[in-house]
Amino acid sequence: MLRLQAGRIGTAAQPILHDIDLRVEAGERVLLLGPSGAGKTTLLNALYRQAGAGAAYLPQPQGLVGPLPARHNIALGRIDRRSLWSNLRALLAMSARERADIATVARRLELEALLEQRVDTLSGGQQSRVALARALYRGGPLLIADEPASALDPRRVALVLEVLRDFDTLVCSLHDVAAARELATRLVGLREGRVLFDAAPDAVSAEQIAALYAAAPAPGGVDIEPPLRLPRGCQ
Repeated sequence: MLRLQAGRIGTAAQPILHDIDLRVEAGERVLLLGPSGAGKTTLLNALYRQAGAGAAYLPQPQGLVGPLPARHNIALGRIDRRSLWSNLRALLAMSARERADIATVARRLELEALLEQRVDTLSGGQQSRVALARALYRGGPLLIADEPASALDPRRVALVLEVLRDFDTLVCSLHDVAAARELATRLVGLREGRVLFDAAPDAVSAEQIAALYAAAPAPGGVDIEPPLRLPRGCQ
């Protein structure tokens, strides 16, 4: 489904990823682990560039439009599938079918009561759920997501993990190792821009996880690439 091979990814002066050879097959849930600055965002950006419009994408930052209500932000998940006129109509007077579809998605993520609120008035955790709702409304077989469970309490982390299973194939970064083990069919550990392990969750030991997050001098390959700018579709 996806194959990323590169000796290095980043800028000429500052490579971020080194010796990457990653294949993602349909039906897999590949969870990226690693400390901040390991290169996870850069790897997700590279995979999304390859997948293009075939993927729903949940980046960091989330690409939400602050002055618009949550309902319209969720609707942006399908913006590239409609004509300019249809998008303008949806902005001014959303159809009953669209409103119902968005309400169904919002209900999954406990957002129904927030649909008419401006996104820039929501908490960080609420904004994370709106961004995931946008990806879920877009649909499709593949989701590429950068920390979709950030700023959430444990109950809502479990809610988000359940929604992520709606996608046939998932490539996702998480800081929560226990949640990643629960969700993944494969764990990929990144440190200083290199893959330390790529294996099924039950084949990754506690010692490998400890080594992945062990304190170390600032890495030479700091993840300095700016978040990928969303295309017109705001996937």
